Amino acid sequence: MKKCSYCLCKFKGNSNSQKFCSKDCQIKKQKDRKNKPIKTSNCSQCKELYITNSDRKKYCSENCRKKAKARRIAKPLITKKCKFCEGSFGVEGKSRNSVFCSEECRKQRWRYKLVEKKCPVCLSLFTTDKRITTCSRECSIIYFDTRVQLECIICGVSFKVSKSRTERATPTQCCSEKCYRESRRTGKSANCHCDLCGEGFYKAPSLQKKHKNNFCSHECMGKYYSKQGLFAGENSPTYIGSFDRHKKYYGATWHSQRRKARQRDNFTCQTCGITEKNYGQELSIHHKIPFIAFETSEEANELKNLISLCEPCHRIEHSGENHPTKYKDKYNI
Repeated sequence: MKKCSYCLCKFKGNSNSQKFCSKDCQIKKQKDRKNKPIKTSNCSQCKELYITNSDRKKYCSENCRKKAKARRIAKPLITKKCKFCEGSFGVEGKSRNSVFCSEECRKQRWRYKLVEKKCPVCLSLFTTDKRITTCSRECSIIYFDTRVQLECIICGVSFKVSKSRTERATPTQCCSEKCYRESRRTGKSANCHCDLCGEGFYKAPSLQKKHKNNFCSHECMGKYYSKQGLFAGENSPTYIGSFDRHKKYYGATWHSQRRKARQRDNFTCQTCGITEKNYGQELSIHHKIPFIAFETSEEANELKNLISLCEPCHRIEHSGENHPTKYKDKYNI
C-alpha cells in the first residue's frame, strides 16, 4: 500500500512512480505549490535581499548565478609577463591564456613581430611582419604567379595559363574562345585543295572520304557543277527522258480549267481548308494523275483530275511515292 502525498490516505498504486491516490489530489497539490507564500532571502553571491516563493532559489539574478559558477570552477591567480610592454599582470580562470596585460597592448601586438626584409621581386628593403614576403600588393601578385606563358596558334598573342593546364594530354593553345573556335574550324594548316581554284583549306579527313569533290566555298562549287554539267540534263535526279516529257505548257484550255477548278472548290484548299483570302494569293491546281501521263492536254486538264491546294500541301502531294523522280516507273513513261 502507498500513502498519498496530499491527503495522506493509503491506496494501492498501479505503478511505483504514482504519488497521488486520485487526479483531484494531484491538481490540489499543484495549486498549493503556486499559492506558496512569498519570503525574503539573501543572495549567495552578492548577499543582497531578494523576494521569492521557492525554497530552491539561491541567487537574486542570472548574472549572480553565472558569477558563482565561474568562481567555483576558477583556477588560482597566476602572474604573467605582457609580450608587448613586458609588464607583469595577474590572470585567473578563463583568462589564464592571455598574453597581453590590456586591450591597448593587444591592439598593438603586431609591432613586436616587425623585422627588416628584402623584397624578392624589386629587391628593396622594408620593415614588416615576419609572415609577409613582399613589399607591396603588386610585388605579391608577381611573386606568387606560377602561370606559364604561351603563344596563341591563331593570332600569335602571348597569354598565361596555369601550369596544370599545360600538363594535360591536350594543353591550351588558344588565347580565347574565339581563337579556339577558329582553330577547330580551320586547323593549323591546309590539308585539302579546291577542285576548281586549287586554293588550300582545312577539311576534316572524314568529310574528305565522304565527298567525291572538295571546294573552298559555295561559289566554287556552283561554278564547278555548271562547268562540268553535273545535276543537269540526264544527270539531274528529276530527269525523266527528254525535254518534251517535262511539258511546262499545259495546253490552251489550262487557264480556263484552272479557274473553273478554283471556283468549284470555293477557293479553298481541299487538304487544310485555308481560303485564298487568308492565304494571301491564288491557290495552286494539282493534277491528281501527272500531266505527262496523258497524250493530250484536254484529257489531263479535265476537272475530275484537278484539285485546289495551297503550296505547302502541294509539296506534300509531290513527296514520297508521288515524287516526279518516280513517274517513270509508276506510269511506265
